Amino acid sequence: MNSAHFLSSSSLSLLLFFTLATSLHATSNFSSIESLIQSLAFLHLPHHHSNHPYHLHLPSNLSSITAIALRLRGADLWLRRTNLGYFHLPPGIVTSPHVRRTVLVFYDLGNLSSSFFSVPGHILVAPVISCLAYDASNVSMLGSIREVSLRPMRDPITIVFPSVDELSGPAARCMRFRSRGLAQVGGAAGKGMRCVVSGTGRFSVAVAVEEGKGKGKGKGKGRMWWVWMWMGIVCWSVGMVGLGVGRVRKRRMEEMERRGEEGEVLDSVWVGGSKLPAAPATRTTPAIESDSVTSASAL
Repeated sequence: MNSAHFLSSSSLSLLLFFTLATSLHATSNFSSIESLIQSLAFLHLPHHHSNHPYHLHLPSNLSSITAIALRLRGADLWLRRTNLGYFHLPPGIVTSPHVRRTVLVFYDLGNLSSSFFSVPGHILVAPVISCLAYDASNVSMLGSIREVSLRPMRDPITIVFPSVDELSGPAARCMRFRSRGLAQVGGAAGKGMRCVVSGTGRFSVAVAVEEGKGKGKGKGKGRMWWVWMWMGIVCWSVGMVGLGVGRVRKRRMEEMERRGEEGEVLDSVWVGGSKLPAAPATRTTPAIESDSVTSASAL
């Protein structure tokens, strides 16, 4: 009965795996990625013993993500120190709510971190890593997997981040991300890029963007825009002035030519106190008819 029930649950989980893998290829949604990692952890859980971490193999399009799972008894978290990935869990940790067995799931998003998480005004200088805890008291009930929280009662949980960017420096701050991607800025990262946390979650390290440089670039762009605008206005003004001067010169030349032509046809004479136009030549002299001259001489 139990084996048959477990077989059906395992088949259901396998079907969920292929469904999530298909949706990941289409949407690349982070919630789907986290659900896929959780399903893989419980899918392979029966094949591994407690206190033995096992790697989870993701689809090829998510091969840059590292995922590891570890099953623990409730007493192990209280009595022993546990290291999983970059998380160092000290003794004295209890689960809330209390469960008999726990599965810790660690993943490192690697170079996909900035694709799913961002912090306004900051730049991530370390990958987003996570350590989540789930109730593993009854692995046959895969359809009702619930997340539990870890509460350190003595010393806090420590994270040592890998491959931190050289630009981090003393301004690097620890970041915690909620499931919907909302970021919570924490304290400064300690020596060796260590962050101290009080429970499970998704974490990274980021540095603030230098506001002075950002504002300087903005002002420089604004100044260049004003310079180009004023240069355009000046060029347009010079062009309009040149066009106006050309038109005035053309009109003056036309008027001078017209006056010159009129001066060749009519001369000016003064009559009394008035200047009047006068023809440069006299009219044609009237011809005297010969008959009239003869008659006159005869008389």
